[in-house]
Amino acid sequence: MESSVRTARIAVYELLNLNKPVPDINPLQYDFRHLLKAARTLNDDKPFIGEGLLRKILKGSYFEHILPGGEEESEDHESFLAEQFGKFKDWLKGIKG
Repeated sequence: MESSVRTARIAVYELLNLNKPVPDINPLQYDFRHLLKAARTLNDDKPFIGEGLLRKILKGSYFEHILPGGEEESEDHESFLAEQFGKFKDWLKGIKG
């Protein structure tokens, strides 16, 4: 349950002298794995900006498993920065003539 809703429920129960239990905050809402999965879902299940870099940093570490999707999926994708850098180089070539 969201903390602001929980806080409001606690306040109402205290003001009305109700002895009702208030549900705990869902620990999964702060789970980094769920945040990464949500970022990928919001990006139409394509790698989000920085995912390639994050994958390289975490490769071979204990935390490598937290990234959404499989390794085979992300290794084929060119990173966003490399793609933009390539476009910038092409643009510079066009200016120089």
